[in-house]
Amino acid sequence: MKILKQIAIVFLLCWLGEVISALLPFAFPGSIVAMLLLVACLSFSILRVEDIRGVTGFLLANMAFFFIPAGVSILDSFAAIQNDLLPILLVIVLSTLITALVTGGSICLITRFQKRRIPR
Repeated sequence: MKILKQIAIVFLLCWLGEVISALLPFAFPGSIVAMLLLVACLSFSILRVEDIRGVTGFLLANMAFFFIPAGVSILDSFAAIQNDLLPILLVIVLSTLITALVTGGSICLITRFQKRRIPR
């Protein structure tokens, strides 16, 4: 019964995200709205991590399976992207490197900031 409650909470947040996204006067992904709702609920203690830990742990552990449909779609439309394959791969590699560098830089800055704020 506990797992059904957790699934219901996650689906409710997803549904609310889609509803809010449909009501917005501009295009904005419902999944992002749902994640923002989840962060808000956790930040304001409307939800506790324990309220959704089981289902979110399962989803994170099996995340690779959610990329299978996207991979199959790319293979189905390979003929359409075949001519632009090199620029696409270049963008993927560059964006991955930039993301890694920005993430690493952010972690370094946060670590320095925390060391200055917390006396040992």
